[in-house]
Amino acid sequence: MDVDVGCPVCRAVRGDPPPPGGTIYADGRWWAAHAPTPPAPPGRLLLTPVRHGASLADLSEREAAALGPLLARLAAALQAETGANRVDVATFADTPADEERHVCLHLIPRGPGATAVRDVVALARRVADHLRAHRERAV
Repeated sequence: MDVDVGCPVCRAVRGDPPPPGGTIYADGRWWAAHAPTPPAPPGRLLLTPVRHGASLADLSEREAAALGPLLARLAAALQAETGANRVDVATFADTPADEERHVCLHLIPRGPGATAVRDVVALARRVADHLRAHRERAV
């Protein structure tokens, strides 16, 4: 898994184009941001490995080990900041044109608070702030 300059996800990780509200999380292995709207509904976050890969099977041991705790932290932050009662996770590795494949995990807030999200820039900032404030709880 390396960077693929033709991959829209690899470009997004590098800020082309900048995600709504900016990067929420980046540690050199994983990157999270609010999904572009449209087509994604407000509140949906993307979590993707920085390195290009078409499948979860392509993850290194370090990337895989970091994934579980990071998913839990992002889900907790998203619930806290949206009022959602749960966060569903789905993975897709296709682009609309199906030209490139890059693993993307979608964190989707569900429940009453999830439908109230309107300002994705403010939400992205609140989730990033929540993660920083709760960093000491990370595994």
